[in-house]
Formats: sequence, C-alpha cells, structure tokens
Amino acid sequence: MVAVFEDLHWIDADTQAFLDRLTESLPTSRLLLAVNYRPEYRHGWGAKPYCTQITIDPLPDESSEELLRALLGSGPDLQPLKRLLVERTEGNPFFLEECVRTLVETGALQGAAGAYRLAQDVGHVQVPPTVRAVLAARIDRLPPGNKRVLQAASAIGKEVPLALLQPVAGLSEEELGQVLKRLQTGEFLDEARLYPEIEYSFRHALTLDVAFGSLVRERRRELDARIVETIERLDPDPSARQVERLAHHSFRGEVWDKALRYSSEAGARAFARSAHEEALHHVDRALEALAQLADAPEQKTLELELVTQRAAALRALRGYAAPEVEKVYLRARELCRDVGDTPDRFRIEWQQMQFFLVRGDLGTASELAGSLLESAERRQDRGLLIDAHLANGMTRFHLADFAAARDHLERGVALYRPEADRPNFFTHGQDPGVFCLAYLAWALWFLGYPDQARARAEMAVGIAQQKAHPFSHVSALTFAARVYQCRRDLEKVRRVAEEIVSLSRDRGFAYYEALGHIHRGWAVVLMEGDEAGCAQLLDGYTALEGTGTVLGLRGALVQLAEACQRLGRVDRALWALDRAETQEQGRGTQCWEAELARLRAELVAEGADRWHRAALETARRQRARSLEPRAALSHAKALRARGRRGEACELLAGVVGAFTEGAETVELREARTFLSAGGG
Repeated sequence: MVAVFEDLHWIDADTQAFLDRLTESLPTSRLLLAVNYRPEYRHGWGAKPYCTQITIDPLPDESSEELLRALLGSGPDLQPLKRLLVERTEGNPFFLEECVRTLVETGALQGAAGAYRLAQDVGHVQVPPTVRAVLAARIDRLPPGNKRVLQAASAIGKEVPLALLQPVAGLSEEELGQVLKRLQTGEFLDEARLYPEIEYSFRHALTLDVAFGSLVRERRRELDARIVETIERLDPDPSARQVERLAHHSFRGEVWDKALRYSSEAGARAFARSAHEEALHHVDRALEALAQLADAPEQKTLELELVTQRAAALRALRGYAAPEVEKVYLRARELCRDVGDTPDRFRIEWQQMQFFLVRGDLGTASELAGSLLESAERRQDRGLLIDAHLANGMTRFHLADFAAARDHLERGVALYRPEADRPNFFTHGQDPGVFCLAYLAWALWFLGYPDQARARAEMAVGIAQQKAHPFSHVSALTFAARVYQCRRDLEKVRRVAEEIVSLSRDRGFAYYEALGHIHRGWAVVLMEGDEAGCAQLLDGYTALEGTGTVLGLRGALVQLAEACQRLGRVDRALWALDRAETQEQGRGTQCWEAELARLRAELVAEGADRWHRAALETARRQRARSLEPRAALSHAKALRARGRRGEACELLAGVVGAFTEGAETVELREARTFLSAGGG
C-alpha cells in the first residue's frame, strides 16, 4: 500500500500525531509513506534508518526555459526576458509563474498565454527579489475590495467556506461572487468543493501566508473576532471541528473569555478520544487565555482545573512520573493551598498519589491515598469513593498487602456503574471500574486465585472495549498480560503484548508501549529461547526507565532475569537481580520479593538453601499464595538433586493441597507430576 500526505506545513495537531504514530509503525508494515512539505516544516523522522529525504532542487536552466516557453511563447524577442527570469528566480517554478503574472498585470507583457510579446525594453522590466515580494506586490495591486476579500479569506484559513466568508467580508452574495471570480482568474483562490457547501481554498500556501501577513494586527484581531461571532451565529451547537476553529480564532483574535471557553472544550473533546497531544495544545492555549483574564472570578480554581488537565495529558504522553509532570505538580500544590477542598483538588491529589507511587515512594503515596479516602467519605460522592478505594488498593498492592488491596478494590468495583460511569480523564485518565477490575485481577492472582484473576482481567478488557476508550483499553490489556505472565500462559502474553504495543504506538502512550515490549520480549525468550526477545525486553526496560518510573522496574528486572536464565546467561541474570535490589530500584514495588529470592536460589552456586527458604517465607508472610508453589517447587527440585526426595515431597504436598482452583496452571500441574512420581 502507498499512502500520500501533501502540504504538511498546513497539518493540524491531530493529523500530525497520527502521522507520527504511522511513521513509527513503518518497520513492521507493508506500507510506503510519501509526504511533501515546505522547508520550514519540522519533524523528528530524519534520523530513522527507514526514512529517505529527497530535497526537491530548483529547476535546472533548461527546465526553467522549457516552463517559460509554455508560459510566454517562443518569440525571439522574449529570449532576453527569459534569461533575466531564469537568473532572478533561480529555478523556483512558483516564483517563475508569479513573475509572469506580475508582468502581465503591470502591462510589461501583452497578448495571450503562450504567445506574449514584450511591451517595453527588457532593461526596464522590474523583477522583485523574492516570491514573497512578487505575491505582496500582486496583492497590493488588487482593487481594494478584492484585496479585503482575499485578506478575510486568509484570516479564515486554508479552507474557506462561502457561508462563512460572506458575512465576514461584509458583501452581498452577488458582489462577493464577482470578487471571487476575479480572485480565481488571478489564481489566488480555487473553488475546492461544491457539496455539501461551496468552499474555496488558496492556490498556494505562500499566497495565504503573504495575504495574512499583509494585515495589520488590529485588522487581524477584528477579522478573527468577526469569524468567531459568525460561526456562533451560523452554528449554535458547534461540532468538534467547529469548536477547534472557534478556539483558534478566539485565541488569535484575543477574545480571551471565548478563547478560554472554546480551548477548554476542545481540550475535553480531545481527551475523550485519547488525543492527548492535541488536548495538551488546547489546554496550554486555555491557560494562556486565563492569564489574560487577571480579574476572572475564581481564577485560581480555573487554573487548578486546567493544570490538572495538563498533568493528565502529560502523564499519558510522557509517563506517569516524567520530569515534565513533576513540574506541573509543583504549581498544582501551590494552587491547592489556595482553593480549599474542591473536586479539582481531589483530582490533582489523586494524580500526585500516582506520581509518588510510580516514582517508588510508597510511603508518601500511601499517605495521600488515605487522605483521598477521608475526603471522599466526607463528601459521600460515589465517583470519588471509587477513585479513593482504587488509590488505596494500588498502594496496598505494591506494599505487598494483597488482602487489604483486594478489599479496597472490591469496594471500588461494587460502587461502579458501567452504564453510567465514564472515564475520569483528569484523575487517572481511565474508566474507574476497568482500572479497579484490572488491579483486582492482579491481586487475586497473588492471593492464590488464578482462575478468578483471569476472569476479572478479561472482564476489564471486555468493558474497556465496549466503552471504546483507548487509554482504558490499553491499560486493561497490560494488566491482562501481567495476569497471563503470572499464569505462565506464554502465547497469550505474546499476543496481548503485541496488541499493547500497536495500540500504544498509535496513540503515543510511551509508558504502556514500553511495558508491551517487555512482556513480548519475555514471552518470546521463554517460548523460543530467542535472543531477539531479550533485546526487545531490554529496549522496553530502557524506554520504561526513560518515563521516570521506578515502580515497574523491579518487575521488568525479574522478567529480564528469567529471560537470561532461560538463555543460560547466568551472569546477566544475576546482574538484573542485583540491580533490582539496589537502593534506587529497591524503592519500587514489594510484590516481587519472593521471586527475587527464588531466582537467586536457582542461579547462585552457594547459599541456595537460604534463598529458597527466604522465597517461601516471604511468600507466606505476604500471603502471596500463588508464589508459594513456585518457590516450593524450585526448592523441592534442589532437594531432590541432593537425594532428599521425601523432604521435597513433604514440602510440596503441603503447599499444593491448599489450592481450591487453578488446577491447570503450569506450576500446579508440574507440582502434581513431581508428587505422583514420588519426587523421582
């Protein structure tokens, strides 16, 4: 397939975000992407090995002369003029065309296209030094009425609906029609569309730029304000596209109250479809507009609301604990001291709880979670209570208090109303019930309920798909991958991880894309023993670290250690375990303590018994029942290798017999096989 995008210098934020994601997918897609743009357009693709940039060089002299022969004709008296134009325009075809139009309009050339003759000595012909100067001169020579219409069209933008242009230009239908015909004849505008409404467009981007640049600032502001008033009158219930247009023109027209309103609304609509880059642009515009309204009522409350939204967009794009997010929280904390107990304060404090959690500061995160629950209970707000129980469930989970985590998460699920509750765009950015179910699934697996865990994880994915909210969906898939990883369902891990990477790349979710690469790499190594999987896992780990997270790194290092163990790279596996236990990494989640001990027992030459006992004791202390058979089976195998089969079977039988579900999971099947063979 070949996809072509033209004139990227006119691209909007949403399309730019889509194009960025599309370019990231090219290495694994059967797609040729061709784009063109002016030199001032900037992108980040140049360094990619699969990107080839072709500079369109100026026309060589012979090609310029061929173009001029078509435009002017072949008369011998034209030859000196052609040499002059080739020299001055330096092979720019648009410049050549505009020069010819200028010479015709000023009377230097007479006759018909392709058969012109010089009406004056070539020595008196004036050729402006740049194509902008040519365009500016042509626009200045237009009759005043024509020039005003062209300028009004330039204020509207590249696409110029006739229904909008007429009231903005202030002309009758007949008068405007005559002016537009003249502007088309002069090749300033083209009729771009006849249905469902007549629409014009600029022949060239530079024409729009020069026409708009010819407006003085006050006239620009006046036109933009009139465009806003006209759109409001024509469309009292504006579509998403019109809201974006209203936000753009009200901001540029310095109609600050409307810029604040429409930019905020455009941002909210962008959040609803998980277009976080676009949402960030609109929120930043709204903050600039608010700054101009120094005496606005409840200014700090409004600023806190917008700062909350800005943090939500940045978390989705850069990661929950990225440095940019931290800077936003510094301002948010200042505002929280001034606004008192409001829903926006709850939202920003929830985000801060998650920030400290992801940074690995479990103590501060836990304190904030407790404060959130107190606030929600004081208000008796069902939505806030769901989020507060979610916050406490998350913090208790990573403190390895799985039973308390389950209690909070089940309370959150009980309060959830799937048909009524919507994604909390400005708290955690997800559907609250989906998030609760996903975390509950993970907690249930650790508590020894692998079948219930799988059912809850798949329920979360199903609801997220039904809600059609991409951020909730990719989060639910990530938790499903974690549950499948814990259950050792390798093929499902790989399949779901590939979906996570694809969705995250499409939407720019850096944090989840990194996790997807980690899960896929881990699954590939354990299934196939493929070194390429280990490389992907390491790439994912590096990307995850780049988002500022500490919380998830220990889990990733456990997966890396397992992958290296599978490949026989013991030194590398021990490096991963050592790194997981360093001071910085040690600030992360505590749920993998038993696994860290078990893996070390299997990798070290001496002291394995001590680590085996530590793994089993830790699993029992944390009530992580699903880690017990894993630790016990590992220890039993080591005991069998030393001829202590009876002790090995006794150890394993006591663990396996306590399970009421999950009979078909990998560890329990292997444990039963071990016991049925009497440890042989």
